[in-house]
Amino acid sequence: MSAAITTRPGPSVLAGAGYIPGAAIAAALVLAAHLALRPIAQRVDRLPAGTEVETAYSFRAVTRAADEAHIRTLLVRELTGDDFVLHSVRSHDLDGGSGLVEVTAELQSHGRDDLALEAAVSRLSLEPAVSSVTWTITEPEPALLAAAEE
Repeated sequence: MSAAITTRPGPSVLAGAGYIPGAAIAAALVLAAHLALRPIAQRVDRLPAGTEVETAYSFRAVTRAADEAHIRTLLVRELTGDDFVLHSVRSHDLDGGSGLVEVTAELQSHGRDDLALEAAVSRLSLEPAVSSVTWTITEPEPALLAAAEE
């Protein structure tokens, strides 16, 4: 018992079988589909990669020296998890006698998720010991760009 696979003939098969009008219609449909879909494909190509590219963030908080350890702990807790990868946390004293410390963090997320970072930063800004909080998107390192392109 042999099973036959049936397929619809393409334009070249139709022309070879003598069905010239059918072959012309099929070829015209293929060309029309290519021409109609080309602008859509170009528009999709221009869309930002978004979730395919790693986004690097820099975070900065200024706090009292006495509360530095508490703020660092909150920072690590708020900025780690499923959304972000924390690369470094540093702190240093500001202006000798002010009693203020700047805590900085470098982190990364898969794709751009400003809202998730803003939620974490908002929580830290509610702390009474924190006098200022800022974050920015930083340029990724060339090694990260090369890895993302592969």
